[in-house]
Amino acid sequence: MTDATSQSYPSGIQSGPLYCPSPVRDVGTIWAGDRLTTTYEVFNIGDTPVAVRITPVYTGTAAAHDPILIAPGRTLIIDVNRKSPDTLHGVFTTAYVVHVIDE
Repeated sequence: MTDATSQSYPSGIQSGPLYCPSPVRDVGTIWAGDRLTTTYEVFNIGDTPVAVRITPVYTGTAAAHDPILIAPGRTLIIDVNRKSPDTLHGVFTTAYVVHVIDE
């Protein structure tokens, strides 16, 4: 995680104290068997810690990651490094859902 206290916040998606500046990306053409790599940032712009769980949403997985605590003013970095299916036809979508865990 990195420090988000000095960041500016352009348009993006904000939900409560969490902010993601670029939640959707078109990474261009990916051929069957190629790797998709990108990075997402989720900022905690609030004044209390936020517990989240990240769930990848794509064919072949349904497992959620362990909970992560994002401290106030800190940034969660989500690195995506995924191989596309070997028999890819049409649109290839990869998504990561960030769920806030209410305690």
